[in-house]
Amino acid sequence: TQADVFEYNIAKDQTTRVTDTPESEYSPTYMEDGIHFSTVRVEKDSTQRLWQFELKSPEKPERILDKAVDSVGYHCWFTQGKLALFILTEPVSLQLAEVGNWETKIITEKAGRCMQKIPLQEAFYFVDKTDSTNFFICKYQYSVTAGRQSNIERLFPALKGSEDFCVTP
Repeated sequence: TQADVFEYNIAKDQTTRVTDTPESEYSPTYMEDGIHFSTVRVEKDSTQRLWQFELKSPEKPERILDKAVDSVGYHCWFTQGKLALFILTEPVSLQLAEVGNWETKIITEKAGRCMQKIPLQEAFYFVDKTDSTNFFICKYQYSVTAGRQSNIERLFPALKGSEDFCVTP
């Protein structure tokens, strides 16, 4: 009925509870500051918003984005203070958000739920589902000046029927 975040240490074969809250937290993600991790939190009213916890002291979580940014399913930090959000409204959409700014920008309404930061770039990978039979792994490169659609580059086909992936160096 309720989900918390746990950490598993492979070397020690040890599991440790990180959060112990009445709300459920999903998709824990380390943040670039090295001090926090973020989660999608299901609030008491069932709204899903992005929250942050301190790694060393997770007892006092804080909402990251404005209360108006809700229905968050998944997220990906791709540069300091900027992230991609998979929003669960109908239709689902891939959106850009920035900490301290309540407005989000839709990148596409034909994206899969999986996103992955590209190391050493202000960019991330995602799945383009425009063609319902052939999905593609795409790259989104952040640019202050370019239009949001002009920053998308199709790279290669995804596995047939899959919107999940992992790109390794």
